[in-house]
Amino acid sequence: MKKPVTYILIVVVCITSVTMLISRDFNRSETNTFAIQPVISDGYDEIFGDENETSGSYGADDTASVTYDLAVDDNDPIKGYITAQIDLLINGKSCSASVSGEAEAMELTNDKYWEGCLRGDLYVEGDVYDDIYVYFSKLDSRDDIQMSLSVSTEHGSTSFTFGNLLLDEQEYSEIDSHRNYGNSLTDYDATEAAEP
Repeated sequence: MKKPVTYILIVVVCITSVTMLISRDFNRSETNTFAIQPVISDGYDEIFGDENETSGSYGADDTASVTYDLAVDDNDPIKGYITAQIDLLINGKSCSASVSGEAEAMELTNDKYWEGCLRGDLYVEGDVYDDIYVYFSKLDSRDDIQMSLSVSTEHGSTSFTFGNLLLDEQEYSEIDSHRNYGNSLTDYDATEAAEP
């Protein structure tokens, strides 16, 4: 059963390059399991809610298992392509998402900050929710990642975050500086997905 999706304004802007040549040799490949931070819905949550609980946050048992690959462009070390498989357990429902998209790295002091705006489909107990957004971020020097997933239906939007990437004050400052000069791939803030 294909669920219809009503498009609403989501603060995600992807800037892509059709001329980018991507190496097929993946140099990052990780599988991690994370607790899911509060699920936020701005309407009836037809995906993860039930008759007694239609929105808000769910239990501590909710998890996300992520397997991702980051391919770096052979000709440009700050360009890349991400593919990810996300397996979720939310409110007792097992679901999965397959997403992909371009990534770009910001040059920080002694590091690179990767971020990408990924798109794909969410599969929930036989239903398909197409054209979901997943914001991906990581530092080159760490295995830690952060993801924020947003999906919209005719009843509203649902968003949640998961991951273990923590940035210090200097890293935040450098990333903000890059964004102020318009050098970021996306204007989407990973924390926004968890805000009501």
